[in-house]
Amino acid sequence: MKKYLAELIGTFALVFCGTGAIIINQQSGGIITHAGIAITFGLIVSAMIYTLGEISGAHFNPAVTFAFWIAKKFPGKEVVPYFLSQAVGAFVASLTLKFLFPENETLGSTLPNGSPLTSFVLELILTFILMFVIIHVASGSKEQGMFAGIAIGSVVLLEAMFAGPISGASMNPFRSLAPAVVSGHLEHLWVYIFAPIAGAILGVLCWKTLKSKQTSDEELNSKKRNISLISLTSILILCVGIALYFNCSCGKSSATALSCSSSGCGSACETETTDTEQLSLADLKMYGSTNKDTAVVCKLSSNELRIRKETVLAGLKKQLLAKEELPNGFAFKFPGTDQIMDELTSFVKSERACCSFFTFEISAGGNGKDIWLKLTGPKGAKEMIEAELGL
Repeated sequence: MKKYLAELIGTFALVFCGTGAIIINQQSGGIITHAGIAITFGLIVSAMIYTLGEISGAHFNPAVTFAFWIAKKFPGKEVVPYFLSQAVGAFVASLTLKFLFPENETLGSTLPNGSPLTSFVLELILTFILMFVIIHVASGSKEQGMFAGIAIGSVVLLEAMFAGPISGASMNPFRSLAPAVVSGHLEHLWVYIFAPIAGAILGVLCWKTLKSKQTSDEELNSKKRNISLISLTSILILCVGIALYFNCSCGKSSATALSCSSSGCGSACETETTDTEQLSLADLKMYGSTNKDTAVVCKLSSNELRIRKETVLAGLKKQLLAKEELPNGFAFKFPGTDQIMDELTSFVKSERACCSFFTFEISAGGNGKDIWLKLTGPKGAKEMIEAELGL
């Protein structure tokens, strides 16, 4: 009974802290940042492994439990009780967050940013890597030991850091299922159920393939060397993640016009310094170029557009400070945070794919007070911005 309770508590802590960081980041205008969310996931996983690893094995993930059973390191009779414990922990966490933040629409749900197939492949590979590390540092089916928490937590942090903006870096069916069901956003849920399970199984199969037939002493020494190497690498990854958290900035001196080539911290950014303290609309620098396609037609289906309005656009609308009408579009003012810049560049990249007739311009004042998004287009674009995008 103790191990079931441990799985419940551990999964609760993972979902509560991880998705809670996403929600609070949205509520606070991006103060936690994407890097902060990734670090939150990594640290809570590490903490719970060290706290509960000796009791239950610290799975906190049905894909991991199932993979351990496939590897014959976990008894079949324990699989369903572990699933139930993890499910209860995840749903209690999401219900608690719903009580605390009833106005939040997604509760930290994982939704693909782009093609569902892209997110499926990403989630499969991410979970494969995670399970491959877990099974090499675990003692039997238990994630415990001096370096297990650091190794596994660092992998979670690393994968959330680079893949989070695209797939959400779930790697855990219940981490995605609970907030999706509680918030009512069940879109593309299959991606986050089947991909992690398939990835975890592939990790076990790869481990079995690489497993060598050594003597017991040689096997023990080899395992110690492997754990030491993985641990040192993981500590390095953790240090890099923390460094990114405190240094993730695209310039903090004087007023700077930014043109970012990709979303997220660490984007390749070019800066153009001006002498003014704050950029006006006339100082906006072009993000991308004007598309010659003047047909004002959105490529998204009505259902995809509805989902987009309820997630990405709703998040931006909550943080909108001001709106100014232009002859052929609008200019929108947002808080000057790195997170808002990340969200806007991500929005622009995805919007250009479905509404190629728009011209986008992003500008940020070096004093960090505000960010402007200028959205213009041919005749009919203004009406679409208000009616279809809801901005």
